[in-house]
Amino acid sequence: MNTLSDIIALGDSAAAAGQPLLDNWAPARGCLHLFGHACGGLDQVEVQDFDTRFPETFSQLAPETQDRFLNASAYEKARRVISRLLALLSAKGWWRPLWRDWLTSLDHKKIGIMYIVLALVMFARALAEAVVMRAQQAAAVGDPGFLSGEHFGQLFSTHGSIMIFFMAMPFLTGLINYVMPIQIGARVRAFRS
Repeated sequence: MNTLSDIIALGDSAAAAGQPLLDNWAPARGCLHLFGHACGGLDQVEVQDFDTRFPETFSQLAPETQDRFLNASAYEKARRVISRLLALLSAKGWWRPLWRDWLTSLDHKKIGIMYIVLALVMFARALAEAVVMRAQQAAAVGDPGFLSGEHFGQLFSTHGSIMIFFMAMPFLTGLINYVMPIQIGARVRAFRS
């Protein structure tokens, strides 16, 4: 069987000969590398597995793959999501604009938007904890519920900390950073690069 490293070698030789397999071979090569490393190494993934690992819908997965996904740890699921996000950024060529236009921007509006986006992401995480806590309270009427008392206390503490320090404060900071320079009539960029 051919592995992803064989496909990458074939694509590199075609690109060197002036006949690339794809119009944008470099991003595709980066995606293949990320995909291979996310699955345990380029030589561990057979080419026939490439199409079956990213099907259109979850129901198209093989039953053993569905079980493996459903029983995966949260860390493993997060690793999969992050590797797919990195592959998307590489395939679309968005790394340079993301770095140049957003992460190193001196524009107060973009900085404020980044604060607000972070606050919304943390709000989603804290909201998930709130739903679990409310479900525990609903399920624990007359029963012990599905969470231990210690775990419920941990959820309660992390929910409060995240909502104050990682949601409310960044949201207000982002809003102030976005609006205040407009209110006082400041330049778009105080420190020109």
